[in-house]
Amino acid sequence: MTRVFRQLDVLRDLHEQTNDTTDARQSIIVDNLAQRVLLSGDVLMFDQNRDESVLFTSGVFPGFTVASTHADIRGVPGAVINGLVRIQTTCTLENLHFKSTGDESNAKVLVQVEAGGLAIFKNCTFERLSTDLSSIADETAHLRVLEGGKARAFNCTFRSQTVDGAMLAGGAYAFNDLPNPVTDLSVVASYNPSTLVIQNGSETAVVT
Repeated sequence: MTRVFRQLDVLRDLHEQTNDTTDARQSIIVDNLAQRVLLSGDVLMFDQNRDESVLFTSGVFPGFTVASTHADIRGVPGAVINGLVRIQTTCTLENLHFKSTGDESNAKVLVQVEAGGLAIFKNCTFERLSTDLSSIADETAHLRVLEGGKARAFNCTFRSQTVDGAMLAGGAYAFNDLPNPVTDLSVVASYNPSTLVIQNGSETAVVT
């Protein structure tokens, strides 16, 4: 019996060592995905003035402000941002789902590119509620570019939460403030079932 217990102890030690090794390896893998890896509910606060990489895991996150130049912000499938996102510098945002909850924070605009901001969106989904206020006069939009800002959207989707993706009222899904030239906002190879239009911007290969 003593020998059996010794063997069990050895096996237990080996199992614990394996678990420790696996945990350490998983930690290294996560650390190498991005400089900052956020879990559901985490608030994004930038630590660097430039070149910071961020990865949103699957879950729901509050809105944030991008003030880190050349920030690289990505999400895995299921990464949802349900508050207003403000872009104040040059950055890339990829694989993120910007979603309105009807709350005042982002019911009118999901993402706002401000003066000095240049946002590159890749494979992002912009989803407003079909009942959210929508009109050009009120300057509402899924994506809005303020005076002095610029935005490019590639392979993105602009829709409502309904099956057909349509908004109930008219208006713009992408809105570029009139002082800006039309070239400051472009949407390319994207999907727009919202029935809304682009305001003071250009579309290329956009499917409706």
